Amino acid sequence: MESTIKSGKNLAKGVDIRSSMFQDVDLSEAVFDDVNMAKASFKDISFSKATFTDVDMSHVEISDAELTGMKINGIVVTDMMDAHRRTGSGS
Repeated sequence: MESTIKSGKNLAKGVDIRSSMFQDVDLSEAVFDDVNMAKASFKDISFSKATFTDVDMSHVEISDAELTGMKINGIVVTDMMDAHRRTGSGS
C-alpha cells in the first residue's frame, strides 16, 4: 500500500480513517485530541515522555514494556508493581 500522506505537517479533522495503517512513521510532537483509538494495536512504539490526560484506558493490556519513570496519577508504576509483588496480591 502506497502512502497517501506525504511528509510535513498534516491536519486530519472530522475524518474517518479507521483501519488505517501507520508503519515507520514519526509522530513525535503530534497532538491527538478527541480521538477514538478503541481496539487499536500498538507494537514497537516509543511513548517516551508522552503525556496522556483525560484518557479512558479501561481494559488496556500492556506487556513487554519499559516502564521506568512511568507515573499513573502521580504514582510511579514500577514502585506500585514492586509493592504489589511484595504483598503477594493477585498471585
